[in-house]
Amino acid sequence: MLSKNQLSTSPLLKEFLISFVFLLVGSIAVNEHMFRNGIIFESHDIGPHLQWLTHFSKHLAEGIWYPRWLADTNYGYGSPDFVFYPPGVYYIGSLIKLTGIDIQKTVALLFLLASLLAGFSCYVYGRNKWGKRVSLFASLAYMTSPYLVLNIYQRAALPETFAVALFPLGLLFTDLALTKPKWRIGLALFFTVLSLTHAPSLLIYTIFWFLYVICFLLKYSWKAIVITIGSGMVGLGIASFYLLPAVLEKNLVNVNSMRKVSGGFQGNLIWTPVSWATRFMRNQITDIFTYQLLTIIVLIIIIFFCCRQEPKKIKEAGLWLIFLLLLSFMMTYPSVKIWQSSRTLQMVQFPWRLMGMFSFGVVAMLAIAINRVLNSKSQLKLIFSLILAVIFLANAGYSYNLSRVLSGFNNPGNLKKVALNPKYKSEDFFNVIKLALDEKEISKLRGRVEYLLLTPEGIAAKPLLEQPPISTIKGKALIEVDKWDSYNRIFSVSATEDTNLKIRTFYYPAWRLYVNDKPYPIIVSDDGTIELNLNPGEYTVRLFYSWTYPFILGVIISIFSIIILASYWYKFA
Repeated sequence: MLSKNQLSTSPLLKEFLISFVFLLVGSIAVNEHMFRNGIIFESHDIGPHLQWLTHFSKHLAEGIWYPRWLADTNYGYGSPDFVFYPPGVYYIGSLIKLTGIDIQKTVALLFLLASLLAGFSCYVYGRNKWGKRVSLFASLAYMTSPYLVLNIYQRAALPETFAVALFPLGLLFTDLALTKPKWRIGLALFFTVLSLTHAPSLLIYTIFWFLYVICFLLKYSWKAIVITIGSGMVGLGIASFYLLPAVLEKNLVNVNSMRKVSGGFQGNLIWTPVSWATRFMRNQITDIFTYQLLTIIVLIIIIFFCCRQEPKKIKEAGLWLIFLLLLSFMMTYPSVKIWQSSRTLQMVQFPWRLMGMFSFGVVAMLAIAINRVLNSKSQLKLIFSLILAVIFLANAGYSYNLSRVLSGFNNPGNLKKVALNPKYKSEDFFNVIKLALDEKEISKLRGRVEYLLLTPEGIAAKPLLEQPPISTIKGKALIEVDKWDSYNRIFSVSATEDTNLKIRTFYYPAWRLYVNDKPYPIIVSDDGTIELNLNPGEYTVRLFYSWTYPFILGVIISIFSIIILASYWYKFA
């Protein structure tokens, strides 16, 4: 016999299973081109993500639970990429990859999961607001929104796609947390997950989320607002083991170069008048933004005509419209002064990254319009229904065409013709992908320029190809490498005179040097590598990667935040 609770939850579970299967089929349909053709050949960031996933999964297999330092990147000099880049997506990818699935299919599955997550989170958010059937259509519209598809097929923005997929859940948990204390646990966990997914998305979402919660002062008590905001801060606290070092150690790497990527923030404002704005921004992003603006205008007209007799029903659409107008302002050139005033905000790199939240706002307007038309008694109901159907199909069609603009790696078409086009560097993309797919050859690739260590002169270090692990700069010594693991290197030195050695490893404060089992001072060379001075004698040298003080502090804050959340769970669960 089923208990009353089981009887009440069975229909809900059945509903979610049906909607999950429905959205899974939709997600597979959206991504069928990727599964058929493999990795998209010319997608912008696919090379770095392949490298990161290969390095990350290798270090996990070695027993390193949090691979903050990638030992084999930059020709073996290493790089602290995951001190600064959130690791969440790469944990998921590594788990998939460790089952034996090849890396191309792993990346394709990750994008499939991101697309499915976008649809499911949109459905969960909207089911009680717009109804179950309308929410399913809204979910399909969100999964096929042009910016989401652009992120998958042309930008290969893997973590950002997951972050965009999570946005509706953040709104849902916020709405529930304001009135139901137990949902503040979910809100805290949401911010933890978002923190470990994509840093620029975390920054822009947190700013708008804070404004969103403050607006509820007109409806709820200040205590509910403060506790809700506090719940979000607890979530950030749990992620402090990543966030704190990422902030406090950024001056050690070339991270400021991110502000200049593709013309900087000013070159990536929509409708910018500057002549050096990037071709990518000018074409695809501007076209998508203009297309969605026209969609919003049509939806507002439909909602107005359906609700003109009931002004109260226009309120929800009005709030979304204000939100969309604010996002539009921040993405376009009139907001340039705001972006200029904040160096932190400039780390977002591309103001049009707000298009993720903007796309969900457009989908929300579409859902409201469908809901109003279905409940309307207007004589224009049939015409409005046809217009909405056209909007839905046009949205899917636009995204379908975006997914087929670039050649696939496994079915690349005429690559020679593409490679000869001076506008592209397809040959370079092809070679990077080939090397990134081969774990034996991946160390021949350079890492991301923004995470290069700075030399003592403050210049980004320059790794050199095919350098030995240990070089003798001065003196004479016999060197024998006993162990050369990713995070632990041991070698013996027999010096017959004063000797200066250079280790093919960029210096980072986490490295510890021991000589004959005693701590030994590290010398940072002019090129950013680790040097070692020894007098004549026999030595056993050990170099290993440890924890930095910001990381230790971050771990302590994370533990305290988990305790706070567990106490809250015990009280309200």
